[in-house]
Amino acid sequence: MEGSWVSGAKQRLLTASSKEYLLWGFGLFITGYFFMPSASSHAKLYYVLVLIPLAYNWQAVVDLYRSNFVLKCLLVFCCYMFLSTFWSEHIDFTGIRFALWHTVVTLCFPVAVVLAYKWYPQKFDAIFRAVVVFAVVFSIISAFITYWNAPFPDTRLFYFGRMDSPTKASCAYAFFALLACYFATLNVTDRARAIYVSMAIIIVSALLFSQARGAIVAFSVGLLILLSRSYIKSFVVLGLLTGLFFLLNPDYWETWIMNRGWSYRPDIWQYTIDKVGDSWLFGKGFLSTTGTTMAGQYAVEHGHAHSQILATYRDGGLIALVLLLLLWGGALWQAGKLYVKGESLLFALLICGFICLIPYQDRLITRPREHWLYFWLPVSLVVAYYYAGKRRLGETLEIKTSSH
Repeated sequence: MEGSWVSGAKQRLLTASSKEYLLWGFGLFITGYFFMPSASSHAKLYYVLVLIPLAYNWQAVVDLYRSNFVLKCLLVFCCYMFLSTFWSEHIDFTGIRFALWHTVVTLCFPVAVVLAYKWYPQKFDAIFRAVVVFAVVFSIISAFITYWNAPFPDTRLFYFGRMDSPTKASCAYAFFALLACYFATLNVTDRARAIYVSMAIIIVSALLFSQARGAIVAFSVGLLILLSRSYIKSFVVLGLLTGLFFLLNPDYWETWIMNRGWSYRPDIWQYTIDKVGDSWLFGKGFLSTTGTTMAGQYAVEHGHAHSQILATYRDGGLIALVLLLLLWGGALWQAGKLYVKGESLLFALLICGFICLIPYQDRLITRPREHWLYFWLPVSLVVAYYYAGKRRLGETLEIKTSSH
């Protein structure tokens, strides 16, 4: 009898420890987007700090996938994309192994978000507040490094740290900027609100100087959604500040936005569509080549489709696109119901993330990359909201006011 009690106590202790391990592992992984030296080392951090505690809590993972429609859609989408490896033009064991591994790690990420969100709400909110602070610090560092020996503001800002691509990183920073704006709208002290607004201005300034047009558009639409329900005055003030920015930098729109052209994107997209050809229903398979080459006066080679939407179509055809839209649409429907009630953050993040899929990157099912932040994370937060008893992100940071 005593041995049974001791065994049960040990089991409860191990379970509690694995939950704490998952929380702080998730926190280190998210903040690792800033300070990890490379993408491969960052991925290893995820494997060790997130996958191990998830494996110990496998029953919670299974139960979650059984009970949630959005996660079921994600499961079907990922499994279909993995199966598409078997009708790829060039099939090899190494490619299949990597496709399977990327499928597994992608499926585990939303569950890690949801469980950490539910088990430790206050600490989870603190992690996201820390993420915004990291975004501010690295925006300042990036601007300092970029413009130390380069003309300001003509030179394009390159982000310092793990996310060093100006286009991919800018999409992630658009997510951080929306978070900062959202925290400023919570029921916090005036001092805290002023701090959040200041942090948002810093992140948005870095975003503008990155000259990543897709990310800027995505953030602008997301911000419009975020403030459209209850913060019309804030939106007007923000519009005036934006107008002041263009007044002080009259060449920004023409030089940085319009004169840069489309960077070969229409040609790349047309090439990707033509490449699918008669395989429009099932696609060319997950192991299909991602590179594009366009002939002309100069041969131009690009390593990927420059659109995660078209890359999904290339690999999985129309079926994959329908599954992706069903997944995103299911999350958007749930977030839309919250938007009607005045909770606009998740709806804004989903729209912002989807816009970022259109002009950037390639595959969605990968090891940890920037799109995990601006696409998979918002989808996961929608699931977490309902799974955690309809608790809003940042709720534990608010001032508790009396009802009488």
